[in-house]
Amino acid sequence: MSDVGMKVDYAGKVEWLVAGNELRKLVKDMLAMGHKPLAYGKDRLTFDLGDMVLKIPRRPDYVKINECEAELYMRARQPGHKFFGRLAETCLLIIRDIPCILMEKLIPLEDGQEPEWAYDVDCAQVGLNPRTGEILAYDFADE
Repeated sequence: MSDVGMKVDYAGKVEWLVAGNELRKLVKDMLAMGHKPLAYGKDRLTFDLGDMVLKIPRRPDYVKINECEAELYMRARQPGHKFFGRLAETCLLIIRDIPCILMEKLIPLEDGQEPEWAYDVDCAQVGLNPRTGEILAYDFADE
């Protein structure tokens, strides 16, 4: 790997080239610690931490997406909010001045298994909480 950027092979289709030294270092360190990329979205790279996932912005100008997701999670904890009790446990975690999301890991549902409310969530990205059996949203930054 070079210091200029890095390429991560995720299912043979992912290139990870970031502009921002701290982002590159963070991704490099996550890989060096043995954490595998779980998902590669348009805004973030998600690492598998076992029972949790860590969502890292792809570029320095994408940090707002994590801040928005954390803010929505906090608002949705209020009774009466349309997503009350329907979002995976989420925490905004600042690592090296980079706003990251630490979130409980869910088991994604197969297409067609989503409850009706899931279609109010970005791409109906919901999954099963293996501890509680609840169906919760795990990607709701765009809401």
